[in-house]
Amino acid sequence: MGSISSVLQMCIVATLALPTTLANAEAVHPRPTPKPDLLVVRVNGGFQWGDAAIGAAAGFGAAISLVGGIALVGRGDRVVTWPPLKREERP
Repeated sequence: MGSISSVLQMCIVATLALPTTLANAEAVHPRPTPKPDLLVVRVNGGFQWGDAAIGAAAGFGAAISLVGGIALVGRGDRVVTWPPLKREERP
């Protein structure tokens, strides 16, 4: 019985010691980090104000159409009642 417990103890010690050994090995020999490639983007002409105005107008028109559609659909359940007309009584 003594040999099984001593083997178990050795396995536990080896399991606990392995991560620190691996950590020390990486600290001594660090991995080289690759340098990122540079990407140069060139833009000709700058910002296109005309395209931005067209997009803004289209977005505004879509918003107005959506609000108008919601307003028209929302009125479907309302009942319009007119006040009774006052008629003159004949004497």
